[in-house]
Amino acid sequence: MRIVFAAVASMIASPALATPTLPDVSCTFVQECFEAEACTQADYSLSMENVDGQTSSWRPITESETLLGTGIRLEGPGHMIFTGKTAIHVVIVGAEKEARYTVHMQGPMAITYQGKCEALN
Repeated sequence: MRIVFAAVASMIASPALATPTLPDVSCTFVQECFEAEACTQADYSLSMENVDGQTSSWRPITESETLLGTGIRLEGPGHMIFTGKTAIHVVIVGAEKEARYTVHMQGPMAITYQGKCEALN
């Protein structure tokens, strides 16, 4: 009886069971802004796979590349930063699912995408 109780207690206290699994996210961007140029219509997508169900391990996949690093989710509704081979990627999702995706590259130069993100599962 003591062994069964200890096993159940350890399962209840386990962080893996206590922490809810976070969903994968899919984003669609309808506007692209490159540096100081006028913004144009876009049809660009980004998905973010939650690698381990925790807030600090995300794998972003774009139409251009799958980033090798994992993201860091900062405090707030949805601020994530990813590092790639040649750029830093920032994704911000607001309370109404509105999103900004910015790619900061060497140069310096940046591209900003505007759209929405949705949870997948």
